[in-house]
Amino acid sequence: MNIEELYKESECCMDFSNQEILDYFIKPLKDKPNILIKILSEDKEISEFEDKKIEIVFLDGDKEELYISFMGCQTSIFIKNEEIMFIDEKAKSNYTISDTKYNVVYEGILRALTHKEILMLFVDLINCFIGVNDICIYEEVIDSSHSYQKCNYRIQIKKESAGKKTIRFENIYLDLE
Repeated sequence: MNIEELYKESECCMDFSNQEILDYFIKPLKDKPNILIKILSEDKEISEFEDKKIEIVFLDGDKEELYISFMGCQTSIFIKNEEIMFIDEKAKSNYTISDTKYNVVYEGILRALTHKEILMLFVDLINCFIGVNDICIYEEVIDSSHSYQKCNYRIQIKKESAGKKTIRFENIYLDLE
């Protein structure tokens, strides 16, 4: 299938509806231990039943060290002041080194995924960071011929309940210790 078939040229592949965020992101996470959901719209806390656009979901309540920000053509996951950026392929040419420097940038093809698949990818990634004590990020530049440098990332995650293993999300390698 051609990736263009899922989204129109003018559409952002991560322009999720509130219902999609509730069904495919919040619902799979809300009953997990150590998860306290807090939803924001326009920097104000809202309930899941309000009509305002969901912009940020904190997963650790008022600690605000683990959260996701939905911005249409970009979604970012924040863990202890570190950012993992998911950028619509159609918008990547608008990003420069200064936009992505010191951040992890996912290089998988998002436009080939449905909204449900993208949100479940976020759930899978977030699951690795629940209960994290410390993280350390290493990057290796693999291509600097674009508007920003493409890298492979290795993220070492220290958490109490993790078995030692490595999980790969395209160019992002998570080492759970």
